[in-house]
Amino acid sequence: MSRGVAVITGGTRGIGLALCRSAHKQGFDVLTCSQSGAPEDFGFPHVVCDLTDPADIERLVVEAASRGPIRLLINNAGGIFASSGLDGETHDAVSRTFQLNVAAPIAMARHLTPYLADAGGGLIVNVTSLYGTTGSQYVLSYSASKAALLNATKSLAMGLAPQGIRVNAISPGNIDTKMTRSAGQHFVDDVTARTPLQRLGDPTEVGDVLSFLVGAAFVTGEEIVIDGGIGLVGG
Repeated sequence: MSRGVAVITGGTRGIGLALCRSAHKQGFDVLTCSQSGAPEDFGFPHVVCDLTDPADIERLVVEAASRGPIRLLINNAGGIFASSGLDGETHDAVSRTFQLNVAAPIAMARHLTPYLADAGGGLIVNVTSLYGTTGSQYVLSYSASKAALLNATKSLAMGLAPQGIRVNAISPGNIDTKMTRSAGQHFVDDVTARTPLQRLGDPTEVGDVLSFLVGAAFVTGEEIVIDGGIGLVGG
């Protein structure tokens, strides 16, 4: 028997795909979205959606609501639009970063909260980042946006608790994804050497954290960091 609909943004690869698989394994009917089409063998219902476009968000919400009671929202989609330090943090780059990484998750929460409440309560999970806590001179606006999303997580948790909606954050460190690998082998070698567990995380391990949060009925407003311990030495 289905546990209801799980709406997962940015779910076609990497951490997002692992979260789709985890939610499906736990009995949710998964609906995901991305700005481009899904791979042919993707396996989950998918909507092409620009989360910076309010009309696209509304279209995604209508599609999700047509599939049954919505009980899980995972705001996973995000992007890095500047990665060369302060000189690359143009007005456009910073605006695009905050629009996708902060404004879109808040909009998704605003649109889906009534459905979660009507279903008797549910769970919102925001995928933030270790860099939202430690900061990074290389991805300044990205780090700042993830800090903002973490703050929004705590604010939403307080505001939505009376409706039976829990809100938590998963903050990955360096996970073995296309985004991490795109930073180059020197970066991968460096962070692996500095990580106490001496490796990158696997996306499935982020899915394991979701499994915990789905069942952790007394946990809200929390950030669960999954970073192999690198945060202990400054990130």
